[in-house]
Amino acid sequence: MCCCSYYRGAVGALVVYDIAKQVTFDNVERWLKELHDHADAHIVVMLVGNKNDLKHLRAVSTDHARSFAGPFVIIADGLHIAWFELVD
Repeated sequence: MCCCSYYRGAVGALVVYDIAKQVTFDNVERWLKELHDHADAHIVVMLVGNKNDLKHLRAVSTDHARSFAGPFVIIADGLHIAWFELVD
């Protein structure tokens, strides 16, 4: 668990998981709880599925991640794509 001061002044957070490793996605809920407990209530969170080049090893589907995230979290496979979805 990170120290509360680690989040002080943060206006955004990237929560990144490896699309080829389910265990990293399983940790997302804990990471989001930690943000909720220690960060500003208005922090913007982006959920990013990393290692998009490993689609043949995909363990976490985009649909599963989208349904987990709900309508209030931006989600994309790969940071480059996430940036364009955020800007649009």
